[in-house]
Amino acid sequence: MKLSSSFCCAALLLPCWLLAAVVEIQPANGSGVYEKGDVPAWEIKPSEPLTALNYELKMNGTTVIHSGPLDPNKTEQTLSVPIEETISEGWLFLEVTATKENGKTERIYGGAIINPQAIRPLFDAPADFDAFWKEKQASLRAIPFSPQIQEVDSGNQKVRLFDVTLQTLNGSKAHAWLAYPKEGHSFPGLVLLQWAGVYPLKKDTVVWRASQGWLVINVMPHDLPLSESSDFYAKQKSGPLAGYATQGQTNREDAYLLGLILRAMRSTDYLCSLPQWNGKTLVTYGASQGGYQSVVIAGLDERVSGMIAHIPAGCELSGVLGGRRMGWPGWTRADAPTETQAITKEVGGYFDAVNFAARVQAPAFIGLGLIDTVCPATGVFSMISQLQSPTELVIMPQAPHQEKGGTHAAYYQRSKEVLVEMQQ
Repeated sequence: MKLSSSFCCAALLLPCWLLAAVVEIQPANGSGVYEKGDVPAWEIKPSEPLTALNYELKMNGTTVIHSGPLDPNKTEQTLSVPIEETISEGWLFLEVTATKENGKTERIYGGAIINPQAIRPLFDAPADFDAFWKEKQASLRAIPFSPQIQEVDSGNQKVRLFDVTLQTLNGSKAHAWLAYPKEGHSFPGLVLLQWAGVYPLKKDTVVWRASQGWLVINVMPHDLPLSESSDFYAKQKSGPLAGYATQGQTNREDAYLLGLILRAMRSTDYLCSLPQWNGKTLVTYGASQGGYQSVVIAGLDERVSGMIAHIPAGCELSGVLGGRRMGWPGWTRADAPTETQAITKEVGGYFDAVNFAARVQAPAFIGLGLIDTVCPATGVFSMISQLQSPTELVIMPQAPHQEKGGTHAAYYQRSKEVLVEMQQ
């Protein structure tokens, strides 16, 4: 893989066979990364007798560019798909449908990326993007934290733990766990940001990080307490927070993502206000929605010294308008009226991770999967192209959005090392 000067690839997961699948698929070249003009190929291995085997290959996860039958009787075969010369870069998503002898079908997936360093954003950032966020940041910092702090038993004799509630804009609040070592007076800062959903935050995560020497804050995405009953969160999820990520998507002031970002900003500011912070090291860390917030905060706060974003969401929220699969939560429907598409595209521009990435100054570490349909590779590479700082990337060729069969192992292994490096 040829690399642009803006990022380096430190580790590629050597693909493993997914044992639970009726058909096993892996990129023929191991990495799933191809240059322009290469012929992408996958090794296909049925693990049980089949009556039919068919495939579809989608460009950027949206448009079928090749399809056809495969031989269900072969125990091993290679699917090679020449790509038209007009396609110079992009993400290939392979969907294989296997029909078993009992008549049931199963879908299995493969992925590849072509010339990833050439993938660029589909749309420009709004002209007043920086002005909008500077105003939000200034308004937020103009009000007192008004912290409500309760110390909680950490379960670790070497760590102090606090349940913290902070005032944000419009009467909303940010809730977070805060922890740091009992011994010492000056610690590197770590902001932990959560994946999507409505759920309690376990205190164990911050206690563990604090035991490693961090002043750490773990931010609840919603204006909700940290540790209520499961029934409490279930009612929120099915009630006012149902589909929260696209709420208010036609007005930037009403967008739910605005409040989500403000809570992360507020919690970061609070950590940096504490005497326990060493004033030098500040790392943002998260996966999926948390990876999105990690990019956002790193783009908005110049104090951030390191950014870790795994399978980051929020990249190319309106990608469907440019022929690409959208990153979660995907704001623009292809079948929506033209006027609605224009509005959601404009508003989405203020919240797209691609536009925050262009403002990131800190070194970045990013993981992405080539069969991730929730946070597609095109959007993530589009975001990466905007980073101006040194960037290390782990490409996981067999990885869906959720960890399965060790497909995210390379990221997890390297991220542990990177976090220690960023802590120094």
